Amino acid sequence: MPNQIDLNDLGKGKYALSIESDTPEDAAARRQERTEEAKHRRRIHFLIILLAIVLVLASVFWCGNALLTGSPDDKKWASTIAAAIVSAICSGLIGVAIGQRAG
Repeated sequence: MPNQIDLNDLGKGKYALSIESDTPEDAAARRQERTEEAKHRRRIHFLIILLAIVLVLASVFWCGNALLTGSPDDKKWASTIAAAIVSAICSGLIGVAIGQRAG
């Protein structure tokens, strides 16, 4: 029996087993922290989306004004920028649609 280990011999050493659980206060604090982190992430996400919407709307209005009242040279660059904005919006919508189906 040289390849066998006597489990009783292992118990003679200085081993300790302790099982600890969170106190109700610790659990409540952890839940509160998770709630606050989730609120912060949602707030940051909302602000990023709001900034993107404001920037896109400002660009659209700026290009629209140039297209309606600008010189032929202004209309040329405004139509290029407007086409890029529309392309980016369409690409984003397609990406969201595909991402929702995949998820």
